[in-house]
Amino acid sequence: MTTNFFQSTPKIILLVLSTLAIGNAAIFGAATKASAKDVKTGPIVSNADAKVKCPLVAKAVNREWNGQWKRTVANKESVCGLRPFVKFEPKPQPRPRK
Repeated sequence: MTTNFFQSTPKIILLVLSTLAIGNAAIFGAATKASAKDVKTGPIVSNADAKVKCPLVAKAVNREWNGQWKRTVANKESVCGLRPFVKFEPKPQPRPRK
């Protein structure tokens, strides 16, 4: 059985375009977005508990807690969602002219 070149060409073009789209998304998408990271911690039993534990975990790895957490192993392990720490420094205001 032989395949006609013109029958397989659309499939090849589609494959190439989808590969390029996925590759660009992986390369450029990762470079433009701040990376969130889940960091393991001990058990977290409630939102109130997470509000205490996650900021401490974040500080230990020089990141900020993004407000997210989840249980990964019931009553044993949870993870806190962290984002890179961004230090805000306001721009100095120009002094008014006299």
